[in-house]
Amino acid sequence: MTDQGSSSVEFLLVLPAVLLLLAVVVETGGLVRSHLLALTAAREGARVAAMASDADAALNAARSRLGALSDSARIRIDRQWVPGGTATVEVEVRHPLFALAGGGLPVDIRARAASIVER
Repeated sequence: MTDQGSSSVEFLLVLPAVLLLLAVVVETGGLVRSHLLALTAAREGARVAAMASDADAALNAARSRLGALSDSARIRIDRQWVPGGTATVEVEVRHPLFALAGGGLPVDIRARAASIVER
């Protein structure tokens, strides 16, 4: 076997591992992005829920932070309607794992934030 032939064989043996590693890195980035979006939405929803007098404003604020994930999101708002109480917002989004490969295994990502009610 020539050196060029052995290099080709070695490349073909290593290529699947490199592609798998690349796919894992891309999916990890997607999961982190989805988690950060959910966390940002929960924080914004809790902030608005603590200041606004209706839950719809908090719901809309949280949804606006989710962007494309807002279609699959479940948002729960729990607020004590007295000053000094807490406003808690929980956001759950569904992230499809390996969607680029056609898999689409769904993973639920949850984030929760709380804020003290001001009025």
